[in-house]
Amino acid sequence: MIFMKTVVTMSKKLLMLRDEECEAGTYSYTTGCDVKTPEPTCADPNPKPEEGIICDYTACYCNPPTVRHPVSNKCVPLEECPK
Repeated sequence: MIFMKTVVTMSKKLLMLRDEECEAGTYSYTTGCDVKTPEPTCADPNPKPEEGIICDYTACYCNPPTVRHPVSNKCVPLEECPK
């Protein structure tokens, strides 16, 4: 039990550190060891999870309901996406 609590505590600390590395308006997305769902973009605002398991993937994703703009690479509301 102590080992599990230590792992959870260390994981939470690691996630907090990763959150600090993401710019405002984004959050740290991590798969752990699971399927990856791509970041929502202007072209695909509702992406489906990819097939296969990926471990230790981490990226800064836009906070919902914003999506990644293809030109500016900034997080924008869907209404601001190119048509």
